[in-house]
Amino acid sequence: MRKEQLEVARRLVRDLPNSFDAMGLLGMVHNALGDYTQAAECWEKCLELDPRRADAYDSLATVAWRKGESEKAVALWRKALEVDPGAANVYEHFAGALLGQGRIDEVIAVLQKQIVLLPNAPSAHFMLGQAYLQSREYEKAKEQYLAAIAISPDVPPVYYGLSTACARLGQKEEARKYREKFKELKAEFWRSDAATRGRPIDPDYASTCKSVAKTCSDAAGIYQTRGYLWRAERLWRRAATLDADDTASREALVALYQHSGRNRESLQWCQQLRELDPDNASYWMSMGLLHVLLAQFEDAEQVFKRVVELAPEKSSGYQALALLYLKTGEKLPEARNHASRAVELEPSASNYATLSEACERTGDFAGALSAMEHAVELDGTNAKYTQQYELLQKRK
Repeated sequence: MRKEQLEVARRLVRDLPNSFDAMGLLGMVHNALGDYTQAAECWEKCLELDPRRADAYDSLATVAWRKGESEKAVALWRKALEVDPGAANVYEHFAGALLGQGRIDEVIAVLQKQIVLLPNAPSAHFMLGQAYLQSREYEKAKEQYLAAIAISPDVPPVYYGLSTACARLGQKEEARKYREKFKELKAEFWRSDAATRGRPIDPDYASTCKSVAKTCSDAAGIYQTRGYLWRAERLWRRAATLDADDTASREALVALYQHSGRNRESLQWCQQLRELDPDNASYWMSMGLLHVLLAQFEDAEQVFKRVVELAPEKSSGYQALALLYLKTGEKLPEARNHASRAVELEPSASNYATLSEACERTGDFAGALSAMEHAVELDGTNAKYTQQYELLQKRK
């Protein structure tokens, strides 16, 4: 299977020899296979294609760090941030290396910049907490650990660090509480790990499948941007076969088939997505729209009702039901009610236009005119809205 992964990446480079992304993917595959020399050669070629790409410097720095060339790695990370100061993930990699060298002041400065760019990155807050802990700034360490927990509350090491910071601050009760939480989460991790190891599927095999699937999916995305749609399709399907939990490839296939008018195939993949994540309202919405395109109106109605159940605070499900009833000419009073609710939740031009049509179809021409007036005010560049508004004015 690893041979397949390597061949997918090599074929991509043969097809797109001047593509940074193709060469970068080949580098990532070599890296995953432990061939760091080949990986580095690929990323050096990437920089020949585009010397302003921070991700290539970041990847080269990681290889240098693994080989024990710490100063070279630090220089490469500095170069990455020089060419792209907005490369948020590079800051964390760089900070991790500096932390390992005990360069605490530099770690703090680097992570503070990352948090400005990515305030919701729990790992950055955790690492900054570690740096403050080492510099004996315990109150600041506690603050960063709590920030990490607010974003991601189930990571055991964060609670261990927080417990340590509280203990150093003399907050014994808090320290005890967080130490107990650390033990609880750690025990859960080991139980989960034991359960996984007890499964009949080899975890190494499962991991390999996911890795190969990721390569296929990434290659498909690159092919798609270059217009190689048939190759993209084949690779996305292969990724979905290899990884039963891969939503990204399935989402790509849904969009690909829908854009090419293959709505039945699109619906089949959308149904797989729904099975993987049954509480995802967007998957249900996509299914409903595909049912409409296939003239499966009863199925569409049930699906849109499920959208409303899953996301009652959003307007999309209500508008979809209103538009469905307007299309079929059935349940027009309900169409108006749903359209009104959509406007209440989101007073957008589109929702007002739907409400206008629902009012007109139920004989409320004044309401139709008023709603369309709002639509035009919100989107005066929409010729359809303007034309409909003028027609409604003539009917006054």
